[in-house]
Amino acid sequence: MTRSQSRSRFSTWCSTLESLPCLVDSATWIPVRVATRWAVRYRRYRVQASTLANNLRVLARVYLWAREYAGYDLDNHLTQGQTLRNREIESLVCTLRVKLDRHALDTRAARQLIHARVQDSRSRVSYWLDLGSTADTGQFILGQPLNGRNRRSALRFRTAGELFPEIINPYFDDAAAPSCSALVALERQEPFVNQSLAYQALALLTRLLLFGRLEHHGAFVNVAASRVQAVMIDARRWQSLRRRGVRKLLNGRPENSRSMP
Repeated sequence: MTRSQSRSRFSTWCSTLESLPCLVDSATWIPVRVATRWAVRYRRYRVQASTLANNLRVLARVYLWAREYAGYDLDNHLTQGQTLRNREIESLVCTLRVKLDRHALDTRAARQLIHARVQDSRSRVSYWLDLGSTADTGQFILGQPLNGRNRRSALRFRTAGELFPEIINPYFDDAAAPSCSALVALERQEPFVNQSLAYQALALLTRLLLFGRLEHHGAFVNVAASRVQAVMIDARRWQSLRRRGVRKLLNGRPENSRSMP
């Protein structure tokens, strides 16, 4: 697999006039090997084309997960006789269960999918504003994803996923953690946590639109202590935050499964 996301596309078998869904690499338009072999040799004889197309869309997420989380080409991994480890299976299950609706965006699995989309070489997304919260704290980060629009630059705002790799690792998701849902938040969070984050994030965007420049591109907010710590636009600070996030991944489960450090 290449950096570009796999997509489901349709090709026609002219000899039989059969419409056969096919999963291809969006950068090269070459069919992925294992999924195509499964579709052609087995699945096409058992289901209709529409069902097979839906199957391949799910497999596209599996290929994307393998590249973004596991860090390997799934075709090569499987053809070499290798299997998934227990921790990888748990991560994959979390990823496939994600529903990108208004009640499930503040999770690591959802962030992993967003991160993969906006960082794609074909993406034209200029900014990604990420907000997350715990019982009485939260954070917001305005980033410029490295993609077709935003090139490598020392002054490019690093995204939440780049600064804090642990927040795009679905293995650390906690179903009991506070939610952005208003009803659930009333039971699990201090009052006005999400409102405070929203106002702070809106103020940041307003400064960017009015003045065209920023001194910081996010902040950590502690509602209980009435404290706000800005995330400055500083390459050394970005490196320090990322190293701390990597250490969290190596050491195991973070203390707060939804918030940044």
